[in-house]
Amino acid sequence: MPKPPNGERKKISDALYIACRNERLEVAEFLLDQGRDPDFRAYMGGTCLHWAEFTGNRELVALLLARGADETVRDYSLKCTPAEFGITCVIRWATRDGSSACCAITRRRPVGL
Repeated sequence: MPKPPNGERKKISDALYIACRNERLEVAEFLLDQGRDPDFRAYMGGTCLHWAEFTGNRELVALLLARGADETVRDYSLKCTPAEFGITCVIRWATRDGSSACCAITRRRPVGL
């Protein structure tokens, strides 16, 4: 079971992850303005960009990328990039199947989809 982060900096960075996972664009922008790390690792080892991709919120994804989020980093659980994670996470949860096949499918997905 995940537990809350310790330390003030991690708690505030965790707030950025929660804002991204819940599509709170204005909150994410405010926290980024305060110097929060867009590459903070949260649940499943996903970054804020992983979770923004999960929501499908293109404005939020664009904001994170503009603020320096790394689009090549892989999460700890599914081993996917943020773009792959957005769909793989949903597929895995829906099928309760292994992640390797899901990542293979999403890697063949045309760019821009």
